[in-house]
Amino acid sequence: MSNYEDIFYILNQVYESEMFEFENPALKPYIENLKENCGELISDDFTLKKLLKESLRFIQCIVWQMLSVEPDTTEQFNVINDFYNNQDYKHVNLLTLNHDTLIENHLVKSKLDFR
Repeated sequence: MSNYEDIFYILNQVYESEMFEFENPALKPYIENLKENCGELISDDFTLKKLLKESLRFIQCIVWQMLSVEPDTTEQFNVINDFYNNQDYKHVNLLTLNHDTLIENHLVKSKLDFR
């Protein structure tokens, strides 16, 4: 099942191909399919490039909006506190690929020292 990151990545690949920033031959059938199935959305004033650009912008705006919402709770991260407070561990290394700041906010609220 695709998520918004997958959709954004594919749309961006198609957009960059249409802008001639790079050519990806694997996308040609997908681009042709888009042109055929999105024909009613595309016109002289609203080109495929514009549709792609606006679709990318829409995803970016929704993600930004969702990330700006303050979470109700960060209890799901209490396991981090357990590791941090466990005397069996001298150091706790935590790595995340998240583009949000939920974990950092939890650490601050929990008054846990982190760098």
